[in-house]
Amino acid sequence: MTLTETIQMLDDLSSYDLDPMYGTSPTQAQKIAVLNWAQRVVAKRAKLYDPSIAIALVAGQATYELRSLAADGRRVLKPSTVVVNGIPLRDASGEGYGLWSFGELERFHPQWRTAAASTPTKAVYVGDKLVLHAPPSSAVVTAGNNYVSGTWLPKDLAPADLANQLGMPVELHESVALCAAAKWASPTVTEPTQIARIQAYTNDWMAIVDDHALDSENSLSHWGSVMGDGEDYLYI
Repeated sequence: MTLTETIQMLDDLSSYDLDPMYGTSPTQAQKIAVLNWAQRVVAKRAKLYDPSIAIALVAGQATYELRSLAADGRRVLKPSTVVVNGIPLRDASGEGYGLWSFGELERFHPQWRTAAASTPTKAVYVGDKLVLHAPPSSAVVTAGNNYVSGTWLPKDLAPADLANQLGMPVELHESVALCAAAKWASPTVTEPTQIARIQAYTNDWMAIVDDHALDSENSLSHWGSVMGDGEDYLYI
């Protein structure tokens, strides 16, 4: 669905005796604002995951804001792996790919804040920050192929996006309108039929989103579809 189609669906859902909290004639800006809120709620609950979110590194910079790290405007919520120049970084055990904890970095590399630029070999996720140790050199930045794997939120919608598709999987588009309709009508409803309608909208969008979240969790399980008790049965 395009943003225009999503706004129309929001209007249609609200026409069934559900008055928006902004009044009976909300502006386009108010409609987009509530759709942006709903889009964030839906995306977070759906556990949207991308194994290759391109990131823009800066030479000599160790700490990055996760929400502005993605090159395409998406906001990274929680990274699981960091890839530098096409090579995934390992966790503190050195046995698997992943992140270090901040405590591990502080304990074993307390000089990380002033380390010289080089090729990063460790990544830490703390709060809304991603820390790389060592900070990337200009050669690393130039070589490219830098990514994070992780959950993400789509960038906010704007009037310029009216003809564009929503920035999330297509099966979740209707959920955004349903969630928004329930959100902006909830402060004004008083009648049992209105409350029941909002609850029905909420049940609908949650069922769609939770199904997607389950698929995401299953795809990220440690083992794939092969059933076995350990790695020795794998054909590698």
